[in-house]
Amino acid sequence: MITTSKKKAKRQNSDVDLPSDRGKDSSRKEGLEILKDDKREATKKRSKEQRKEYYEREMEKRVIRTNPLGRDRFYNRYWWFRRDGRIFFESSDSKEWGYYSSKEELDALMGSLNIKGERERELKKHLEKFFSRICAELQKRSKDMAHKIALEEAVLRRSTRVRAPPRQNPAKSFLRYVNKWKED
Repeated sequence: MITTSKKKAKRQNSDVDLPSDRGKDSSRKEGLEILKDDKREATKKRSKEQRKEYYEREMEKRVIRTNPLGRDRFYNRYWWFRRDGRIFFESSDSKEWGYYSSKEELDALMGSLNIKGERERELKKHLEKFFSRICAELQKRSKDMAHKIALEEAVLRRSTRVRAPPRQNPAKSFLRYVNKWKED
């Protein structure tokens, strides 16, 4: 008999909900809802960022006009023409132009910018935003230039034993023209 009464007592105890258990369940549910809301907000934020990046990539493909990256403390304007692969800077009076053609020069420029100033802070922000693409273009340009120089050197090393007569260049055929209708 003792065993049956113990079983009945266990059943009765398991059927009774304690108030502390209810509080834990409700707080767990609230915690789960908060986590779900956080996940929703994070996915919304990611999708918004992805849409913005996609929009920027598509606009970059269709760019007709380029805006400057920013200005420095001397009001020099910095430009990045996406197809050229260099950072150009224009003096404040628009009379002089220069360019940065290597990653080391770009790193030195970014290190010299003072972020306490408004213009240089914006310039540095834009440079950091496009840094990976700019570096890729700089490296691509340097490889292309090295390849071009190697090809030019290979063309210059011709054997002197094989000499072909100079060909007539059709582009300069106008130089051989003789006026036959000329009256004396």
